[in-house]
Amino acid sequence: MRLVTIRRWELWVPWMLMMVVVVATFLWFQHGRLVSCKRTYEGTREIFRPFLTPAPTPRDGKRYADWVKFNARVDTLKAGCSKQIRLWTP
Repeated sequence: MRLVTIRRWELWVPWMLMMVVVVATFLWFQHGRLVSCKRTYEGTREIFRPFLTPAPTPRDGKRYADWVKFNARVDTLKAGCSKQIRLWTP
């Protein structure tokens, strides 16, 4: 029977390659979730676009205020996607 000697770097290199693959896969999935989240909220804006054509002007009063509020809400929700789905751990 032969004695097999394993050097540290022979274990370290495959382990590091495996970790790179795991992290890359994780980031890939998280990026997909982030894009999907933002697309969902942008889709909400697209659904209501026909009802807001032409875009209201400041002289339209409540209609304009509702339009500004709606766009601000959609932008807030889209910004929240980045906090909800983290690409990096804190």
